[in-house]
Amino acid sequence: MASPEDVAELVARFGKAYSEWMHAQLQEAGTTPARARLLAALKCGGGARMSDLSDRLEVTPRNITKLVDGLESEGLVRREADPGDRRATIVGLTPDGEVVTKESMLRNEATLALFRELSDRDRADFVRVLQRLLEALDQRTA
Repeated sequence: MASPEDVAELVARFGKAYSEWMHAQLQEAGTTPARARLLAALKCGGGARMSDLSDRLEVTPRNITKLVDGLESEGLVRREADPGDRRATIVGLTPDGEVVTKESMLRNEATLALFRELSDRDRADFVRVLQRLLEALDQRTA
């Protein structure tokens, strides 16, 4: 039986390997982890003020501005006036940004192929365990 220490070490090794692999996948797709994180944050959380994105992604406002500028020039995000504060700007995904985010990050064929390596039963067990750990983390941060 695996000890909690064994599990922690294995998760750390998997996390590092998965992160490096995803970084390579993003480079092949022509993007960077920072751009991918911003697009994913907008996809998952909806439009947000640039200052909130800076806080959420733990990057400087200057970096958020640079990322948004680049993604806006590609037609993937748009800036809109914040209806509640005329000094603030809301950043949101454009329809093209929605498609790119979904196809390149959330439904990436390489990622799906990796998880197809698991049997149906293994995937079900993996999901069950991950959900339980997420619940435990939610309880600890509440």
